[in-house]
Amino acid sequence: MLREMPRAQCEQQPTAAADQRGLTLPEILVAMAILTIGLLGMAAALAVSSGGVSAAITGGQGAIERGFGVSAATVLAQARLEQVKRADYIITGGVDEITAANFPSEAFGSIAGYPNFSRSVTIENGTPGPNMKTVTVTVRYRYAAASGRSEEGLTLGTIVAARP
Repeated sequence: MLREMPRAQCEQQPTAAADQRGLTLPEILVAMAILTIGLLGMAAALAVSSGGVSAAITGGQGAIERGFGVSAATVLAQARLEQVKRADYIITGGVDEITAANFPSEAFGSIAGYPNFSRSVTIENGTPGPNMKTVTVTVRYRYAAASGRSEEGLTLGTIVAARP
């Protein structure tokens, strides 16, 4: 036995065409364009922040390597200055150990544990006055940059006076 449905119930049931939901082609294209712009912006920011162009940025891996270079160069320069200050420079006995021969230049690869560093000492006798020396230590370091290897330097100086 077939029973007829009331007219109100028939109108409430969805048809096959109205039940199908989805996105139209223009909606999909607009969504893809927005997503692409967002992803490209994030990729560019990531490349810069991760040191992709390390010599020209202030953040990321390039900055970390450069920061290590500055820190290590400072330590190496200070260590050499301390060695110079500990050397004898006495007026009465005529002892002078602060000479270029006692503090030779060190090329890249010759400083143990610091292959990307070089160090040199410059000694100026009689400056700024008699029985004084101006000692300058220059440390050069290399680090990875966008254009290959970049090289920078750091210079520290002190004045040493002869002891009586």
